Amino acid sequence: MRVDGDLVVPGNLVVGGSFVPPNGSIRDANIATNAGIQAEKFIRHQAAEYDVADPATTVANATKSLHIARGAGTIVDFAVINTGTAISGGSTLSIDLQKSTGGAAFATVLASPIALSSSTTLLVAVAATLGALVSFVAGDVFQIMVTTGGSGTQAKGLHATFTYEEAHP
Repeated sequence: MRVDGDLVVPGNLVVGGSFVPPNGSIRDANIATNAGIQAEKFIRHQAAEYDVADPATTVANATKSLHIARGAGTIVDFAVINTGTAISGGSTLSIDLQKSTGGAAFATVLASPIALSSSTTLLVAVAATLGALVSFVAGDVFQIMVTTGGSGTQAKGLHATFTYEEAHP
């Protein structure tokens, strides 16, 4: 049976098979306050922000913890921005995002570390290319590793953003 107009059901609607509502047809106002949707069914899209060096501080070699996964998830993006003074001369920065699962050694999650040099524009984000290890499980630990190199004036100020989607624990 097909209904090509409005259908009003004054009582309960009982569906014998599966019910597939059209996209956008169920809105927040349609969900009862006591609907009882379990938190585990929600995926959080969030970012971990980290100032590796404030804008007045010269960037140095560093390895810093960034995030401990509370649930299973996927890495969405990793980017850095030089926030203080640009690199000059032959100085370079290499920034890597690494993951450890179950206490194992850290391994990169990027296709290659982000490389900053004198050609990098101050205050413009540089996004990484993600590698094969973009999924993670609860308990995985993420760290950022910064390596300086070359000669010349090193950057001042470095900020990193690690964006991920994670299931509620």
